Amino acid sequence: QTVAFFSMLFVCLSTVTFVIESNFEKDVENTLDDDQLTAKEENKLILATLQYIDQLAITFFTVEYVLRLLLCPRKKKFIIDKMNLVDLIAIIPFYISIVLEGLEDMQIIGKAGKIIRLVRIMRILRIFKMIRHFAGLQSLVYTLHQAYKDLGLILIMIAVTVLMFSSLVFAFEREGPN
Repeated sequence: QTVAFFSMLFVCLSTVTFVIESNFEKDVENTLDDDQLTAKEENKLILATLQYIDQLAITFFTVEYVLRLLLCPRKKKFIIDKMNLVDLIAIIPFYISIVLEGLEDMQIIGKAGKIIRLVRIMRILRIFKMIRHFAGLQSLVYTLHQAYKDLGLILIMIAVTVLMFSSLVFAFEREGPN
């Protein structure tokens, strides 16, 4: 119960810091005026604090995953389990971004910034760790799994409709007076 509580707490903290961090990251990049330098420094301080909280959450997730792996009697079954794969996929982006930032600093990869941003977006997958602790979410996943063929058909129909109407809009805008 206690581990589940802390896991949920860190998932929520991690998600909130991810959202806030993306907002402050944008503000730090867009600040150019001399009047805004103090605001830029404050944003950098808040960004560093948010990154520290995120690192703390990742440390908890990593320790939790490694302990569960070490204490599991059937390692192969543990690694193949879907929920454990979700946990692993939620942890990996943090370590990939550390490696990419190191390679960028050593100038091995020149433009790793876009790759790092993409990997950071994958951090939102941590929210799927919540499925482990909520029976309602587990039943939702089970229902989606049972109806995946019907949902796939609906998604294909929506994609075709979007493609068709976007092509029509493009054609009409292209033939317009401008």
